[in-house]
Amino acid sequence: MGGALVIAALILVSLSTVSLFGSNTTAPRVLLVDVLFPNKLAAWRLNEVQAFMERFDTDILVVIRYRDYTFDWEALRLSHGLDQYNLLIFDPRFNRLNVYNGVGMDKKPRFEGRKFNHAVKAEYLLRLRKYGNGPVRFDDYDAVHHIFIETWHYFNTITTRKVPAWKQSIHLYPGGGMLIGDPGHMSKYRDMPEDVLLF
Repeated sequence: MGGALVIAALILVSLSTVSLFGSNTTAPRVLLVDVLFPNKLAAWRLNEVQAFMERFDTDILVVIRYRDYTFDWEALRLSHGLDQYNLLIFDPRFNRLNVYNGVGMDKKPRFEGRKFNHAVKAEYLLRLRKYGNGPVRFDDYDAVHHIFIETWHYFNTITTRKVPAWKQSIHLYPGGGMLIGDPGHMSKYRDMPEDVLLF
């Protein structure tokens, strides 16, 4: 229960108008798990992601990407500070995205995201450059925030639930992987430990 209170405090700060961005204190490190980012649709999603990015050291894991949506790096580059991120590519189907890792004077990417192919059973990760190019370790994060219950389900499947439930939160939205009355969707909720913070 105490862990859920820590996560609740992190989320309340993230959604408040007080920003830690640019302060001298070290911001908590948060992993935000999504299925679309970066995509310019759905202002509610963009606002939530941006709130986390401005207030915390936020990396974004796209655990499974919906294929019918565009990859809008350039459209969100300035508004979401994407120049501060390296793109670690886990699924080779996304290797073409390595061009977004910036190009130096020699026309080569400044960061080689393809070297992370198959490192994690996910699509890709946007990781703040200041955290270097070492291996991905989910226990490095102070909290893991999921947009939709389905990302919680996918994330905990690929990590075999190694990240404690008390460090995780889920923002439930209508239709986001949980349809009331559908037994398949309701089973995702029943599988969840009770110390995962829901809001």
